Amino acid sequence: MKKMLVVIIAVLTLMVMVGCGTQTFAATDSVAQKQVVQVANTKAAAQATKQINEAQAKQIAAKHAGFKESDVKFTKVEKDMDDGVLKYDIHFVHGTQKYEYDVRISDGRILEYDIDSVYDD
Repeated sequence: MKKMLVVIIAVLTLMVMVGCGTQTFAATDSVAQKQVVQVANTKAAAQATKQINEAQAKQIAAKHAGFKESDVKFTKVEKDMDDGVLKYDIHFVHGTQKYEYDVRISDGRILEYDIDSVYDD
């Protein structure tokens, strides 16, 4: 009888431990999922803050052409969407040359540019 009682207590103790362990893992999984969501939200926020503004786009274009912003005359600066890509369309003149740049808003990358004489039309 004593052996049977010891076995029953041992089995019940084991069942309680397994049950608690499962709940602990479930709680740990829930915490891990929340941390994954927080990391994803942080990455999205970081990407959103990497976007450039109009002043930065003008600086990027002028610098690429080898000038300071104060050395050129901007004739057009506007936001535009091309093939699903948001960009700044920037035009400026320096001397007898006219410059046209497309600068991606999400990261400041120059997508394309063109340099022509102001006399070419």
